[in-house]
Amino acid sequence: METGDSEIEMRNLILAKANEFDTEVFAIHKEDKGAFTRKITIYGNVTIQKALEKDWGIKEGTVTSFFSGETTFIFKPFEYNN
Repeated sequence: METGDSEIEMRNLILAKANEFDTEVFAIHKEDKGAFTRKITIYGNVTIQKALEKDWGIKEGTVTSFFSGETTFIFKPFEYNN
């Protein structure tokens, strides 16, 4: 994942365009921790978090499934924070 000034500029540009078009924006980063273990970080805002929970049942925490194993969901803000 790229870091530094270009990442900050990219996030700011994306947020500016989302605001211009009155829409929400989010990004997902998936890390496989093994065959049946993964961590999914969702970068967005509270509106995105509520929509994902309402529409897909996705909320912060760990979910265990017989078929897919263990998935941990983490929510973080899309805005760049030092």
